[in-house]
Amino acid sequence: MIGYMAHSANKSGNWHRLSEHIRNVARIAGEFASMTRLADEAYLAGIMHDFGKYGDAFQSRLIGEEKGIDH
Repeated sequence: MIGYMAHSANKSGNWHRLSEHIRNVARIAGEFASMTRLADEAYLAGIMHDFGKYGDAFQSRLIGEEKGIDH
């Protein structure tokens, strides 16, 4: 595993990069709120929603080195 990941590998063994995940969630959140005055805030919430996953302890959890740590 190179870089920060959003979650552990899926059944096919594929990992999802955290940066890609965060950008996708932000885009979708902004689209959902696009008909309101809160589209920018929704986009920002999408950016921030998994920010805690950038911690080394959480990344260690994904590869089985830590337990009980959440983001």
